[in-house]
Amino acid sequence: MTATGSRIPLVRDHDSELAEILAKTVVRNGEPINLFLILAHHPELLKRWNALGRALLAGELPRRLREIVILRTAWQVGGSYPFSEHIRNAAAEGLSSDQIAVLTRRTAAGTWSDAERDLIEITDELCAGNDIADATWSRISGQWTDKELVEIVILVGYYRLVGMFTRALRIPVEEDVESWPTDEWS
Repeated sequence: MTATGSRIPLVRDHDSELAEILAKTVVRNGEPINLFLILAHHPELLKRWNALGRALLAGELPRRLREIVILRTAWQVGGSYPFSEHIRNAAAEGLSSDQIAVLTRRTAAGTWSDAERDLIEITDELCAGNDIADATWSRISGQWTDKELVEIVILVGYYRLVGMFTRALRIPVEEDVESWPTDEWS
């Protein structure tokens, strides 16, 4: 492991081309976050990763619903990095600490709207079996546009990838980010 705790060192020195790519990522305190400083080892992938991430974060789903899907997906795959990074966003979209905590339970029973409950169920099914059950699909397909349904499935897949990538490479959560307790991830 490196001094930062990650398996691969953060890229701190970058040429002007890489600096231009990193300038389009999430920056905190004047520096790209650790996720992007690891992806910077592969600038071409970093560019494409950014494009897809930006498209999903500016997608059709309302931000609150998007954050529910991101947190639930991150929790399901043991992705403490994306989960921790999105706690602040979820709170800004009106999710309470209790609701965020409920998303970490096996059954996310709580005070959810029908749409929120559906998204939690879809996320759980995709994370458990890479599919959505026919009965679930029949119930939800009339409630969401085809464009939204495509986005939901891709959003879950993207954050599964983020969770796996950050976990496998041991990318540390930024110091100024509220990290979910590590003992919760066993």
